[in-house]
Formats: sequence, structure tokens, C-alpha cells
Amino acid sequence: VTINAMGPKRGVQMVKLNIEPYVFGACTLSFYEMEDFEEGAQVHLLDHYLGRSTVISNGANYPFSIDEDVVETYGDRFEIQFVEQVGLRLQAEDVRAGREIVVPVIADKLADVLSAGMSISWDSDALTFVGVEDAGIGDMADFDLAEVEEGRLGYYHEEASAMELTDGTQLFSMRFRALNGVRQAAIRFDGPQTELVAINDIAMPFTTENTTINILQNSLVSGGVLTSTGAIVNEVIIQAENDDEVLRDQSNASGNYTLETLEQSTYAISGQKADDAPLTESLTTLDIIHARQHILGQQQFESPYQWIAADVNGSGSVTAFDLVEMRKVILGLYTVFPSGLNWLIIPDVFDLQQDPFAYSTTTEIALGTEDEDLDFVAVKVGDVDHSWTNQEGGRLSGGSLDLLLAEISLNQDLVEIPVIVDESVSLRGYQFSMVWNPTELEYVGVSSKGVDGHFNDQLAVDGILTTLWDESGGSALNLEAGQELFTVKFRARHEQADTEVQINSALTKAMAFGSDFKAFSIRSKPLRVSMEALRNGNLEVFQNVPNPFDFSTQIDFRIPKSGLVRLTVVNSVGKIVYMYEDQYKPGLHSISWDSSQSA
Repeated sequence: VTINAMGPKRGVQMVKLNIEPYVFGACTLSFYEMEDFEEGAQVHLLDHYLGRSTVISNGANYPFSIDEDVVETYGDRFEIQFVEQVGLRLQAEDVRAGREIVVPVIADKLADVLSAGMSISWDSDALTFVGVEDAGIGDMADFDLAEVEEGRLGYYHEEASAMELTDGTQLFSMRFRALNGVRQAAIRFDGPQTELVAINDIAMPFTTENTTINILQNSLVSGGVLTSTGAIVNEVIIQAENDDEVLRDQSNASGNYTLETLEQSTYAISGQKADDAPLTESLTTLDIIHARQHILGQQQFESPYQWIAADVNGSGSVTAFDLVEMRKVILGLYTVFPSGLNWLIIPDVFDLQQDPFAYSTTTEIALGTEDEDLDFVAVKVGDVDHSWTNQEGGRLSGGSLDLLLAEISLNQDLVEIPVIVDESVSLRGYQFSMVWNPTELEYVGVSSKGVDGHFNDQLAVDGILTTLWDESGGSALNLEAGQELFTVKFRARHEQADTEVQINSALTKAMAFGSDFKAFSIRSKPLRVSMEALRNGNLEVFQNVPNPFDFSTQIDFRIPKSGLVRLTVVNSVGKIVYMYEDQYKPGLHSISWDSSQSA
């Protein structure tokens, strides 16, 4: 007999072999040659008379006997069964330690099969079983999970009719979590427990393809994010990137971050901080003062990170152009620097002592088997004096500068309000906002500048004027009590115009900076501008402060022209208990009265 494999090579094919005897008695079937069979395929000779199936191969002989009186011993006694080999394989890729991986069980050439049973085991010291999923053939009742903690999963599924699956069909998938510390993990079919039964109770031949997972070990890149003065900076995104992945972590309340990177890999690592806070929370005229002194050579920066902070236009140098950009932010002309710079997160691996700008915001780390430490220095652009670390408590010294809005005068149809210093002081600079009701007063301009300040009147139509000044020569300026800083001019919008003009922090924070570089607050009382009072020369007396009081109080008043002023204090029954008079010039004045002075 010569047998050729014909037709599709999958499942079980059956061909009847008819025996027509010309002699009776002992006979032999000899299989001389078997052609075109794929490796692993089997040929079975089924002897219906004896109820026996025999696997045959090239050159095999099958002895049998024919009895003339027993028809079953010849004719359709034999059947040849061609059985293709089924392929079972596990498929997996590399996985990072600590992460999960799905391993599908794939079948090829699975046809004419009634039941499939198998056992799959794995290295439990390297993989933790998570669960079964995507059970395309069968359901969870087919799985034996009793030994998954020891690294073994059982599976048995049967059908009433033969299964016919296309090559590459996924029987089910297993999900594992890879553990750190072991570099490889084997997943394998347990041979003795694997069995495929085909139609006619044929034991289907099969091959299994196991898999080995490479577990990529983690190396930790960790560190802190601080300013150059050691202040913690949180909510900084630290990113590590290579060709295969992008990893991110955010610095916590302690300023620390940790990235689980792959050892034996190279990453580009950088930091970024999103900050929606106004630049003016950290940028003040004091930053301009320090930068100006540095440019003039009067007091050099102590830290290379001050150079970096002062370079707000990103030119790689500190020049007067940077001062202009800072000034525009403080005055409210900009809300962000045109360069787009806000925070610079710089890896602490660069030597900046010789060249402060010899840095990059990205550094590469080639990881070995050891963990890496990498700290970052966070630089708030524009914050030369490091005030970001404590915007309020550390910035103000507790002192104050009193400014007066006084001696309103009418010059034809203009209302002129000088801003004067209430007492002698030595200043390096100041900044503040001036506000009024724009429906009552129309801003005209600024004149009579006692100091060379800068102004932003773009919002004057909304009733806001901002100003700042720092001494262009870099030194402190001695201002005498009563010295005028500048005069603001308005035009009344109607004859009964009546509003308050006041100095505050509406847009530009009200601050002054002394000769010792300390910052302090600005105090100023609101000034009422009444066109009727100005025209009629009315005396204005303001509410005493404090009110009520225990021992003393202050009474403010304004007079339109020079003259004798008399203050009379009466008690609840109308009796005069105090009287005071003196000559006063036009403007705003104060008289203090102590209850001990009562008659």
C-alpha cells in the first residue's frame, strides 16, 4: 500500500480500505511508502473486525487473517485515518517588573476535536497569577484554579460536536504580574496532563510551544526639587523618556519624586512646573533693584541661579532689556514674559560657577544595575531676591511708608493731586496702584515728577494707574518729608463729580524698598475729591480714628486755603471740654486729642 496525504491537512481524514480476497487465511498489509505528510502527522489503521487502531509508518506490516466464512474479516474491514498534529503555543512579550502581562494560549490546526485538557505551570517566584480572561473557548467552569498560587492552572473543555477552529485561535488568556528580582520566567505546558481527544476516540497528536518571559528589572531614579536656597518645590513634573516609553512623576509635599526606569537603558530626564499664580507674587521692584546693581557692577549676584532668574528674556545674559520686561510685568502691561519663561527646572549636574548659562533643562542618564540619584534646582524666572519662597512673611520687614494725597488744587478745569512723602526716608524704590471712579474723574496725565518713575496708564479708563520707581544709579535716594513724588491730573466728568482717590494694591502691589534692601508696606488714606467742595472752598472734617476710643483719637481735616483752624470738643450735655486753635496751610491735616486734656 502506498499512501499520499490528500486534501486539507488538518483534523482527521478517513479513507475506507476494501479487501477483496483471492486467497484465504493469513495475510499481511505492507505500507511501503508514506508521502507528503507534515512532520508530526499520524496514520492510523483501524481494524473494525478486531476493534483495534494501530499507528503505522513507512515500511510497517500489519498481519491479519481472512476467513472465507466470515464476511467481516474482509471487504470494508479496514479504515485508514489521517490525523494532523495540533499545535498549542504560549505567546508572550517582555514585561517590566511590577507590571501586568497577558499570555494567550493559541491553537493551530485544531479540528475534529471533541475535548481538550491541559495543565499550564509557571515560575511562581517571578510571576503572580492575576486571573483568566478572554476565554473564547468555554467558560470559567472549565478552569481549575486550586493551585494557581503554586504556579499551576488546569483547563478541560469538551463539546458535543467536533470543534473546528481556525489557525491562531486563542483558547483563553492568562494575566500575570511580573515580580522584581527575577530576570526571566518560564511558562510551560505540563506534557502528561495535556490531552486532545478527536472523533472516533482518537488521541490527537500535538506539539507544545512554551515561552520564556524576560522581566525587565527596574532601576529607581529619584531625588528632590528645591530652589537654590533650599526651599521645597512641589507639583513639579519629572519626566524620563527614551525610544520606548515616557515616564512621569510629580514632586510631592517634600519635594521628592521617584521614577521606575529600566536598567540598562538611557533616558532623557527633564522637569516642568505649571504655575498659574501671577508673576507679581514673586516679582517686585526689588528684583529690578538687585539686577540693576549687578549690571552696574555695584553688587554682583551671589548665586549663578540669580543670573538665570534675572535673564527673563532668555538671551543668555542679564541686560537692561531684562529690567524693561520685569517692569512691564509689575506695572500690569504683561501677565507673562514674552519669552514664555516661568519656571526653569534645572538638573543639578552642571558646573555653573564659571558660566551661569552653561546648563540645559534636560540631562541624559545611562542606567546600569544601580539606582540613580538626580536632584533638580527650581528657578522662578524674575525672582532674583528669592521672595517666592515666602511671598508675604519673609518679604515685608514690618515697617511702612506713609504717602499723602494732599493739597488738591484746581488749575482751570483740571484737578491736580500731588503724591507726597509724609516723613523723611531713604528709598531704593517703590511700587503701587492708584484707583478712582472713572465715571467721576477722567485721567489726564502725570506731571511734576519728583522722581523718575514709570507709569502704566493703559487702564486709566477703568480708573487704575500703576507706577514703580527704582533709582537709576543703583543707590538709595533720600526723600524729605513733604517731598512730592509726582502729581496726577484729572478732569471732572460733570459738575457734581464726587469720588475717592486712593493708593492700594489693586493691580501693582503697594510696596517700598529701603536703603537696606528691606521691603515694607505703603500706607495712605483715601482722598475725597468733591468738585462742589473745591469750588466753594468748604472745610472737610473726617471721622475720627479710632471711634469709639478709650484714651486718644485722631481727627483729620482738610482746608482749601490758609487760615486759623479751631477745634472744639463738647461732651454729651453740650459743655465745651477742650478747645484748640492754630494756623494751617491748605491741605490735609491731623489733630490728636487725649481725654486727659478735658477741662
